Amino acid sequence: MTTPSPAPSPTATPTPTPGPHGIEFIPITRGEPRPLPADIALYYRVGPCTSCGYGFGDLRRILFDEALGEYREDRPLVFFDVKGMVESAAISHSGQEMAAAVCSAGLCELGVGHPSADAVEHVWVSHNAGSTWSNAGEVLPGAWILEVTETDVLVQEWNLWGRRETLGSLTDSEWEEMWARLSHLVPGGREGWESRTRWIVSGEADVPPTAPSPPALGNVSWRPADRCSNGALPWTAEAQGDRLLALVDEEGAVRRVYGTSEPLWASAPGGTTIRETPSCAVREVLVQEIRSYDAGMQYTAGVALFDLESGSVHEVEGLSLPEGFDPEADGSQEEYYHFWTARPAPVIESTMRDPAIEFTPLTMGQPRALPVGFAFYFGVHSCEGVYDILRVVAGEDGSTPLVERPYAFFDEEPGYLQSFEWGPHGQRLAVLVCERGSCTSGHGPASDDAIRALWVSADGGLAWERWGEVPQGGWIARVSEEDVALEHFLASSEVERSVLGRVWWFRAGEAIGPPEGFDTDRFVGWRAVGGDGQDAVWSVRGEPGGFVTASGLRLASPPAMKDDAAERWWPVANSPHGALLWGMPWSDGADLFAITDGTGAVEGAYSWTGTGSPLNLTAFLGEELVVGALGPWDCGVPRTTSLVDLETLRVHPIVDIKRLVGTAILVDALALPPD
Repeated sequence: MTTPSPAPSPTATPTPTPGPHGIEFIPITRGEPRPLPADIALYYRVGPCTSCGYGFGDLRRILFDEALGEYREDRPLVFFDVKGMVESAAISHSGQEMAAAVCSAGLCELGVGHPSADAVEHVWVSHNAGSTWSNAGEVLPGAWILEVTETDVLVQEWNLWGRRETLGSLTDSEWEEMWARLSHLVPGGREGWESRTRWIVSGEADVPPTAPSPPALGNVSWRPADRCSNGALPWTAEAQGDRLLALVDEEGAVRRVYGTSEPLWASAPGGTTIRETPSCAVREVLVQEIRSYDAGMQYTAGVALFDLESGSVHEVEGLSLPEGFDPEADGSQEEYYHFWTARPAPVIESTMRDPAIEFTPLTMGQPRALPVGFAFYFGVHSCEGVYDILRVVAGEDGSTPLVERPYAFFDEEPGYLQSFEWGPHGQRLAVLVCERGSCTSGHGPASDDAIRALWVSADGGLAWERWGEVPQGGWIARVSEEDVALEHFLASSEVERSVLGRVWWFRAGEAIGPPEGFDTDRFVGWRAVGGDGQDAVWSVRGEPGGFVTASGLRLASPPAMKDDAAERWWPVANSPHGALLWGMPWSDGADLFAITDGTGAVEGAYSWTGTGSPLNLTAFLGEELVVGALGPWDCGVPRTTSLVDLETLRVHPIVDIKRLVGTAILVDALALPPD
C-alpha cells in the first residue's frame, strides 16, 4: 500500500442524454485515481485460496487514516478466533452493527454428512463494529444471517429433520437426540415446513426480507445492488450495449440514471480485468471491486469509486491487495482477498480500555536464533485438524536445529492419529489412535467397527505401549508422569449420556470433576496455576473471565476492564515466578496482553500492532521471554514463530523455522529435562 494524494474537489452532475433504448442517462466518465475517503470502510473476506474451505473465513476491514496518510487494516471478527467457526455474517447499512453466526461445536454446515450430531450454532451481535460482542441466542445449525439492524438480526433456518435424506449419515437415534436438544428452537414442531425466517431479538417469525420493486424504466431487466446507508437503492441493467445504473430513493422514485458503453461492471470479452457490480458505501459514493488477472489466472484485488455526484469512476489510489500476503514479504504465505462490501466508516469508541491500564506497545525487532534448552512443538495440520507433530530443538553449537517426529512410530501402524499430548519435559508422550474404521470426530459419528486406543511413550517416542481402548469422542487433556487424563464430550452409540463431559485419569479410573460450590460452565483444559503447578480448570458460569480449578482454587481474575470486554481475556501461560499471562485479540488492529500476579494486580500490559498480522503467544521461556507466532490461524497458511522480549519490548522472528516446519503451527514449548 502506498500513500495516496489528497482527493480532488467534486464536480457538478452532468446533464442526462437519451440512449438508443429510450432511457435518459448521465454519461459515466473515467476520472483520475483517488484515495479512499476517510468515511468509507472496505470489507474483505480473506482465505488461503481463491474459492475453497468451509465457513465464512476471516474478515478484514480497510480504512484510510487521514492523520497518518496511510491505510490501516483490522479484523472485526477476531473475537471468534477462540469461540468457533464463523458460518455467516452481516453488517448494517450504517456500518455500526455487525452479526455473526458461529458454530461452537461439531460441524454446522448444511451438506452431505452435515450437520454433525453435536452441532451448536449461536448468533452474536456487535453494536460497535466488532469491538465487543454479545450472544443474541442459539439458532438451528446451518442458519444463515440475512440482515442486521440497529436493534435486531434476521436469520433464515432450515428444517433439518425434513432434510435428513439429503443431509447424510446420522442414525435415527442421533436425529432424535438432536431434536431433544434443539426442539426449544422450533416451538411449532418439525412437521410442515422447509425453511423459516425470524428476528432473533424481537422473536417475530416468518417475516422474509422485503423484496424491492425494480424501477419502471424501459424494457430491461434491472438487478438490485447494495442498499445505501440513507435508504437509496442502486439498480444495474444492460440494454443495447449500454451499462445502466439507476438510483432509486426509499419511496421507489428514480432520482438519477447513469450509463456507459464501457464494461464498468462486467468483464470485457477476452480481457483480464473484471469489474463487479458496485456496492453502496455512503450516500453519494459506490465502491466497485476490480480483479486483474495475470497469465496464470492469479489476481490482484483492488476497488474503484463511483462518484454519483459527478458521474465519474475513479480507481482507488495506493490500494492494491495481492493474492498473497506475508509479514516477511517472502511470498510464501497466500491470503486471497475477496471483496465483500463497503460501508460508512464505523465510530469505534476509544473508551473501551480501562484508563487504569496503560498498554506498552511492542515493536518489531531483529531476527534471533532458536533458543537453546527448549523443545518446540509444531502441529502439522490440514483444514480438518492436526495430524502430526514436529519437535524442534536448537543445536547447542549454533548448528541447524534438529527436527524430529516423535509420533513417527505410527507410520507403520494401521489407522490414523486423533489427539496428541506430552508431559512436562516432553519425555512422556500420549496419542489417541483410531485403529479401525472411522472414529468419532467433528465431522460425524463413528462407524460400527471403529476402535480407538490410547498409546503412551515414556522415552520421547522411541518406544510405545498400548494402554487400551477408549470411548469414541473426546481428547487427551493432560499427561502426567504416571497417568493420562482424558476428556469425553461427544455422544456416540456406545456411550451413555451420563458420561458426557467427564474428565478422568485413564489408568486410575478416577474422575476429575469441577469443584463443589461453583456453578461451572465448561472444562477448558489444564492451566498453570502457580510456578510449575498444573490443574484442571473450568469456566465459571455467569462470570466473564472467571476460572476455577478442580481443587477449588480461583485463578486470578482477568485485568480490570469494562464488563462487556471481560470475557475476551483468556489465560495463556504462567511465568516462572507464578504470574499469569492473559491475551485478548483486539479488533481495532491491536492484540493486547497483560500479566497479573496471584491477586489479579496487573504487573505489565502490552499491545501489538506491527506488520498488520496478529500475534498469538504460547509459552514463557523465562520471566521476560515469551514465544509465539505472527500471522492468522487460516488453514494452510504458514506463520512466523517469534520471541517476545518483554524487557526490551521487541518481537523477534526466529530465523529458519519456517523453512524447517512449513505451514506447521507452534502449539507448545517446553524446557528440556536436566542432563
